[in-house]
Amino acid sequence: FPQDPDIAAAIAGTRSTRTTFSITFKAAGTEDLGGRSCTTFPAAAKTAFNAAAAIWPSRVQSSVPIKITACWSYELPENVLGGNFGKPFHRNFDGAPLADTWYDATLANAFAGYDLEPTKDDMHITYSASFNWYYGTDGNTPSEQIDLVSVATHEIGHGLNFAGFAQYSNGYGLVGGYEGQGVPIHPSIFDRFMEDGSGKKLITYPNPSKELGSALTSNNLWWNGTNANAANGGGRVKMYAPSIWKPGSSYSHLDYNTFAGTPNSMMVPAIGSGSSQHNPGPVTMGI
Repeated sequence: FPQDPDIAAAIAGTRSTRTTFSITFKAAGTEDLGGRSCTTFPAAAKTAFNAAAAIWPSRVQSSVPIKITACWSYELPENVLGGNFGKPFHRNFDGAPLADTWYDATLANAFAGYDLEPTKDDMHITYSASFNWYYGTDGNTPSEQIDLVSVATHEIGHGLNFAGFAQYSNGYGLVGGYEGQGVPIHPSIFDRFMEDGSGKKLITYPNPSKELGSALTSNNLWWNGTNANAANGGGRVKMYAPSIWKPGSSYSHLDYNTFAGTPNSMMVPAIGSGSSQHNPGPVTMGI
């Protein structure tokens, strides 16, 4: 998609902002939270990552700076461009809209009005050093390269709460997260908006259960929320739920077949070479 003037202005720093992002690039020889070795983050890749981080401050609002740690690594699995591999979560904090509900640190801090865990960064994102990346910030991606600005903006979106707690194993599904041994499962705020094709909320299923596992792999999962629905022409938003569970992709992305190639394509689970999408899109912003 051609880069629209508003996105270009955000990258250039001439767009008004409503929050601040702070980025730390991990040095060569250090590790990410998953124990993957980081190598030198290329200067051109830093420029692309900073451009991606500049897109979001005009679109989200928080009085608390958002802290990101970024790693450049050769140790991600094959075909994985990048991932958000570590985020603090909070529930029942000062200003929490809903009780017993997990919120990503970025959103929890925004509601609380202060940093709930100041010694920890809010996102830990690792990118694969193995791909032929396009580091330009204009969206004119050559046909044989992958646009880093698109991928980085996507991963930051996950760190801004575009992700939920869902697991699948041996036919059983589980939605929600534990605080520790013996603590009941509680849903994330993302989970509370997810439902099956009939309109049944996933958090009302037996948990864990085979019924929930079937729903998670039904190709019939939907986000139902006022803002996202309004941005989607008034209807529910179809989410990615392939018949074979794909860890890291299923559940926490927009449906590929519905949204790829549209103005809402940023948060689908894959991107092709020669493609670019620097605008989160109205459906993502609604979510």
